[in-house]
Amino acid sequence: MEMSFIDSKGNDLLEPLYISNKEFIGKGNASLWIVLQNSEGIAGALPDTYPDGTTKFDGKTFFVPGDYLSINKYDNSNCTIWKALQIGSEQEKLLYELICPKVFNDENKHTIETYWEMKDGKPWCNKVIFEGNEYTPSTQFFEIYSHHVDIIVNRNE
Repeated sequence: MEMSFIDSKGNDLLEPLYISNKEFIGKGNASLWIVLQNSEGIAGALPDTYPDGTTKFDGKTFFVPGDYLSINKYDNSNCTIWKALQIGSEQEKLLYELICPKVFNDENKHTIETYWEMKDGKPWCNKVIFEGNEYTPSTQFFEIYSHHVDIIVNRNE
């Protein structure tokens, strides 16, 4: 799942964190949790800990600190954060919980709900909900199917 975050004027809120493709956002700039509906059918589960000893997967939640969270930018597009996760047909809903002060202008954990179904034997994201707003992600095929959504953030500035 690739997510870009823009303000109401269309400004890319991840741009200030972008260095180069496949770089990590960096310590203290972001933390991401991916909460699974259940732990059945998880393929390619991550090892138990990061080099600093932080737990990656506790059986229900993947944790990705900023040091391991990628930020990408494609030609003429907004920056995106993404985390590849192979999920099975049992996962109909995944929660992405993100702390990113430079995007949200606060230190709170923000929840992004994603809804999935199997389509032609592959997981397909058909809906994203953030702060009561519903989005339909676009789907592209690079090496794998990639789902992308532009999320509008109402920042209190």
